[in-house]
Amino acid sequence: KIIIKAIYICVYIATITGKHQKNNHKSNIYLCLHSYDKEFVYIATMSTNQQQEPRVIHGAGIVVCRKKRTGTEFLLLKAKWGRHWSLPKGHKDKKETSVITTALRETQEETGFSQDVIQLLDTKGTDVSYKITKPTKNCPDGIKNVRMFVGIVSESEKVRLSREHTDFLWARYPSASHLLPDEFTPLLLDALEMVG
Repeated sequence: KIIIKAIYICVYIATITGKHQKNNHKSNIYLCLHSYDKEFVYIATMSTNQQQEPRVIHGAGIVVCRKKRTGTEFLLLKAKWGRHWSLPKGHKDKKETSVITTALRETQEETGFSQDVIQLLDTKGTDVSYKITKPTKNCPDGIKNVRMFVGIVSESEKVRLSREHTDFLWARYPSASHLLPDEFTPLLLDALEMVG
């Protein structure tokens, strides 16, 4: 029995420390808690945390939500270059000392929503790492790390797109997750819980 649990721990550690790691630690832990003893999951988690190096945060953004009678909707933006859908986010300026400042500024630039109309439900943020189409100067390994916050706006607020985007869409889950990289799915689920 002990050996089997040890094997489970090794598999778990390999899963969350892989080269192309997704930001789904919370989901993995929940899965393990249902199957294995809490003490073993705790040991495995502590072991991997000690091995991980601090991530370089390249940018920040906000999961903008609005609550309607039919359910919670997420704001998605269609990029002018690449024609892909994304959440409001962008690179951190050198003069900015706080990632939450970056998130609020980028969201206002891309959506027109100022911090006066966004109610932040999360001030700590969640780090998400995802693969971009090609390596850049800031992301030479092709992996971009962003810190995302969750905010809600009134249904009456109107989106004003920047020149970086050609269209926007209010989408519910799971439709929104199908248009975004898989790494953002846990973030959307967390946002649903926060909005209630």
